[in-house]
Amino acid sequence: MQKINILAVDDETLNNELLQRTFRAYPQYDVHVATSAADALVYLAAGHQVHVLLVDQSMPQMSGTEFVREIHKRGYKPQVIMVTAFPELKEVIDMWQEGLVRGIVPKPWRALDLVRTVDRFASKL
Repeated sequence: MQKINILAVDDETLNNELLQRTFRAYPQYDVHVATSAADALVYLAAGHQVHVLLVDQSMPQMSGTEFVREIHKRGYKPQVIMVTAFPELKEVIDMWQEGLVRGIVPKPWRALDLVRTVDRFASKL
């Protein structure tokens, strides 16, 4: 079975640690984290294969939606799931309606809900 590579992009270290801990129980997933959109862009540019992106909306320097637009401009096409305390924001909803974001998981999230959402989109790879 091929591992599904997840990149979590959140400026809150605790959120990234929780994501890593959550997915440790699922051997089919390999989770990497970036604490900024800029770090995530460097990770992608280094050639790391990413199947699923878990992206926070509220980050300094570059918001989650700005980051998603940037990766699409650069030709990256992972499954993007916004993991945000602001799921009702117009920018987030617009990204979903445009098909750039495949799913939205509100914070605080429950582990099983998040894993099921990732499972749903990872199964389409």
